Amino acid sequence: MRQSGIVAAMALYALEHHVERLADDHVRARYIATALVDMAMVANVEPVDTNIIVFDLAEGSLTGPQLVASADTAGVQIGSFTDRRCRIVTHLDVDDGDVERLIEVLKPILG
Repeated sequence: MRQSGIVAAMALYALEHHVERLADDHVRARYIATALVDMAMVANVEPVDTNIIVFDLAEGSLTGPQLVASADTAGVQIGSFTDRRCRIVTHLDVDDGDVERLIEVLKPILG
């Protein structure tokens, strides 16, 4: 139970100190989604309501794991659920400069 108390303390701290700035994460996520829509190898971008962007890669393009590896090589971390479905998450440690860098890294990879 000690571990659950630690997790609860972290959640309480976040609620007391960071709720107002969540709106920034949501704006950044929508901005990233807008950029992804214009990339040739992106087939679909799910509607963005929070700080999570979920998108699908086009058939015949690179796979999710290949995208993750390419982005990681450039120092950008994203996630892949399947060979086609990927995820990007904005959070407290992601600022506007990081978002611009992400887009600049993804443009040549995703067309």
